[in-house]
Amino acid sequence: MASVIKQSLDKNFPTEFGVKIIAEPGRYFPGSAYSLVTNVIGKKETKDSISYHVGDGVYNSFTVVLMESAELQPIPLKQCEGNPRPTTIYGVSCDGRDVMTRSAMMPRVEMGDWIYWKESGSYSAFTQFGFNGFITYKAFHSITESKRFSMSSHC
Repeated sequence: MASVIKQSLDKNFPTEFGVKIIAEPGRYFPGSAYSLVTNVIGKKETKDSISYHVGDGVYNSFTVVLMESAELQPIPLKQCEGNPRPTTIYGVSCDGRDVMTRSAMMPRVEMGDWIYWKESGSYSAFTQFGFNGFITYKAFHSITESKRFSMSSHC
């Protein structure tokens, strides 16, 4: 795979372009391999901001936040009314570092609602070891119809 990628890079970005491409394959390729969905299990609201606790955290699927200070964008799965507000989302543990985001702008969601985290693959699925007695969650595999067709047409 590396030789094919290198040939394509050499062809499309010759040395005279002055472009230097750097990627760590361990992070680069699987970055978009997974998307996560978390359930809102706690909520605290003030007049200026809102905070949520979700059923996962930086010691499970969100290790990338600790390891690389990733900025993941939460997206409510249901249509939410109201203007986006400054939002902090905390993980399930009692650790003060278990914070997925402190700077999201998000409309109000309710307890039991689901939040989608796009392209959070690297440093997520392999860390499903549980923490502090919290259970590990099931993974569900899905693929869009167009991707399934595209993949099957290459067999």
